[in-house]
Amino acid sequence: MRITSWGGIAEGEAMRCLLVVLDGLSDCGHPQLGGRTPLEVASTPNLDRLAALGATGLYHPWIQGVALPSELAHFLMFGYRMEEFPGRGLIDPSLTPKPWI
Repeated sequence: MRITSWGGIAEGEAMRCLLVVLDGLSDCGHPQLGGRTPLEVASTPNLDRLAALGATGLYHPWIQGVALPSELAHFLMFGYRMEEFPGRGLIDPSLTPKPWI
């Protein structure tokens, strides 16, 4: 990929995208941390660099303020409709039989 001097992608070049989903990264503040979360007190130079170089934001897969189970939120994030959700077992690799075991 060739980047132009103005920061855009040259015509005809394919744009690559890395999607980093930090599911479960948030936490509650803890008294031993002065009311801060573990993430707030952690040293995160790599995450800081990724955030500085890319775009960050919040994603609300359904209704803002309504927390969905992770597997359903991921399913919706990739463009599927809620009524198409087959259930966790079909998409969770940790639940998939492993023939090499």
